[in-house]
Amino acid sequence: MLNGYADALAAYADGVKVFNHAVASAKPGDPLPAAPGNLPSHPLNSNYNHTGLYNGMIHPIVPFGIRGFLWYQGESNNGQGMHYFQLKKGLIEGWRSVWNQEGNRDFPFLFAQLAPYNYGGDPTRLAGIWEAQTATLSVKNTGMAVLTDITTIGDIHPPNKQEVGRRLGHTQQLGLFVPLHGPVRERDEHLVSLPKTQRVVKPDAASAQALSQRHHRAGLVRPKP
Repeated sequence: MLNGYADALAAYADGVKVFNHAVASAKPGDPLPAAPGNLPSHPLNSNYNHTGLYNGMIHPIVPFGIRGFLWYQGESNNGQGMHYFQLKKGLIEGWRSVWNQEGNRDFPFLFAQLAPYNYGGDPTRLAGIWEAQTATLSVKNTGMAVLTDITTIGDIHPPNKQEVGRRLGHTQQLGLFVPLHGPVRERDEHLVSLPKTQRVVKPDAASAQALSQRHHRAGLVRPKP
């Protein structure tokens, strides 16, 4: 990757030399060659390559203190299932280690569960991402806002961002972050007997699935310690 960038940079420099020579030697009325384009972008700073988003948007703010993160992402990971849990866990732990804030090392990481959307293809893929996002609540100081009731099935980005922000930013006294999420399953007696990360609801028992809504407040509940 970097070798290719070095070659592109050298080719660009050669093009600039050719252009400058043509301009210097041109006579009045002679047509000039087209000016060189933009410098080749560094592959590590491209949002389509590894580290691009981090280098461009996260690394510059690492010296600043933070209270926590609000996160809404995952549409492009649809279909990755529980692999997304590993990616997200790595992201959270990676950022916490980079900031390494004294007294707030494990800062809160609050995220939005993906809203329902007609992705097409296998309809179970979105459920797989939901399972992975729910599993992320096992990471210390995390919280999830459920958006299934404010979705627009034909729009991958639900327009009601105010409610999304309200749920993510729901706070207690002094404005401290608190881990909150929507209703979650409390009992598994209506589930097919599979490994915990692969459980699915039986179609004929879906309506009987048990949900916990203790500590209900503004559509959100506090997870059990």
